Amino acid sequence: MKVAMISGNCEHHGRNMVEVCNEHIPKRVAEFTFLEYDDTFDTGWELEDIGKYDVLFNVGYFVPIGIYLATVQKAEPDVKIVNCWVGSDILQNLGHFHTGMDQHVRAAKNFVNVCDAPMFKKELRTFFKIKAGQIKSCPKNLLEPTPLPEQPMFSIYMPQHRAPFYNFEMMVEVASLNAHIAFTMLGCDSPPPSVRASLKNTIWAPWLNPDEVEKVIQNSTGIIRAPLHDGFSIFLLETMSAGRWPITNVPNIPHTEYCTAMLDIAKAVDETSRYDVINYEGAQWVKDNYSPQHMADSIRDVLAKVR
Repeated sequence: MKVAMISGNCEHHGRNMVEVCNEHIPKRVAEFTFLEYDDTFDTGWELEDIGKYDVLFNVGYFVPIGIYLATVQKAEPDVKIVNCWVGSDILQNLGHFHTGMDQHVRAAKNFVNVCDAPMFKKELRTFFKIKAGQIKSCPKNLLEPTPLPEQPMFSIYMPQHRAPFYNFEMMVEVASLNAHIAFTMLGCDSPPPSVRASLKNTIWAPWLNPDEVEKVIQNSTGIIRAPLHDGFSIFLLETMSAGRWPITNVPNIPHTEYCTAMLDIAKAVDETSRYDVINYEGAQWVKDNYSPQHMADSIRDVLAKVR
């Protein structure tokens, strides 16, 4: 079976899936290729080229991609389509649904739908009447627990091109209220000058390669990940595997501090900064439930249903 995993805005997610699947799923079962579209959602793929794949596995559901997948389904009926909902997809598509631009959401009902968090399954059924399976996303390489740094530091996941979605202003307030603690804004190296000047305790880091991200994690006491809407973050799981202490607004993740309000997050940072023990329970929970083999097995199960 030849599988093309396609993505753009979630390309790190898609590439990670391809690498994990090619390593943990035998080629006699399936062989995975990554196809990326650009920021304008231009795929540049000819339909006859797409027709050589048995399955299109889309990661991240956007309006132009929904329309494109529906076109492929009509032109190449033998190509099976799996659509994986991640991160902001629910909020984004709810907006289109309520403004009448919901053709692509209706089209998704003809695909095999999956998601990477239990809460998404419920939301897809409630909002869009879409029944979805679940896969387990995780980083290609889990880290090993290491001692916490001597000086407390918190990393904040903050891709600059999507700063509003990741609650940039709230995170600035959290850092401001914890001036005695160091922070790294990961993926945001060009903040507004006034913000940079006001936060003397914050490093503004560009998006880093995996080795550099690992170093940032190991230099952190914990991380904060509090987007407007999200499921199980690969970055959060990677951090937990290293024995760090996550603070997140995503519910029902064991061994994390669950907070939604800015003042509660700021308080959790202050309290967690005093920890001097590794989060071994969190690290073990990740390895027991979200290893690369778990992810590959869950994707293999999905593919078995579309044969």
